[in-house]
Amino acid sequence: MIGSLTLDQLRVLVTIADAGSFSAASRELRRAQSAISQAVANLEGLQGVELFDRRGHRPRLTEVGRVLVDQARLVLASATRFEAVAASTRAGVEPDLTIAIDPLVPTAPLIDSLRALSETFPDLPVHFSTEGLGGSLRRLRGGSAAMALCLLLPGVPEDIAAYPLLRAPMRAVVAPGHPLASLGRPATESDLAPHVQLVLSDPVDPGSANYGVAGPPTLAICRSRSSIRFPVSGIRLVPHARAPRGDVDRRRGTHGDRDSRRSDASRRSDDLRGAPT
Repeated sequence: MIGSLTLDQLRVLVTIADAGSFSAASRELRRAQSAISQAVANLEGLQGVELFDRRGHRPRLTEVGRVLVDQARLVLASATRFEAVAASTRAGVEPDLTIAIDPLVPTAPLIDSLRALSETFPDLPVHFSTEGLGGSLRRLRGGSAAMALCLLLPGVPEDIAAYPLLRAPMRAVVAPGHPLASLGRPATESDLAPHVQLVLSDPVDPGSANYGVAGPPTLAICRSRSSIRFPVSGIRLVPHARAPRGDVDRRRGTHGDRDSRRSDASRRSDDLRGAPT
């Protein structure tokens, strides 16, 4: 009961609207028609509004009645979800799930995974956000996320339990007019070293370790979108955790060799009782 309102009254109101008449609602709910009429009369009296126009052969919803039927559907749906979340929690499912995601995690498999999660646990509220590089691991350690999808390099931190999910292909690129694009052979590290290297950096901890840096001339950025725009101006892009190798594609101005980095689903070690580390 919500004040003087009951879920049963709302259920009767919605059933009448869906079935089309009081008599049809009484058959669907397996109650006497007089009980249906009394439930509606009580609801109208308690709320001080007229839900049905009874002047014709068949009662019809009034304007306010139609609005309140929509509201009643929302309340009943919310009550159903309330019961479903409670039942899932009793069965050992989290009441909600917060996921922090690194910007380098591929989008397509993430969407597929979230869709599968929703189909398996339709009543589980899921909250997720894409963090700056290193942000997902910070949220995991800080307790504001239950799971992090991130690239862990060069290894898994001791306080984290990680499970490998996939290897994400990554490619270093240059502008078509860049000197490296016209080498005509595989680029060596000595070829790469003199050129400015664009490095995706942790915005909170810019002094954190960088992996795959080919030489001293670097330009650190914190937004992955900027890392796509800069190469067209002739600045070479190398992802934060990428040791560049491979052929230079002169037509596209890219390193032809593909590399990959493992994407891991991580939890704090103390959150996984008995789980392998």
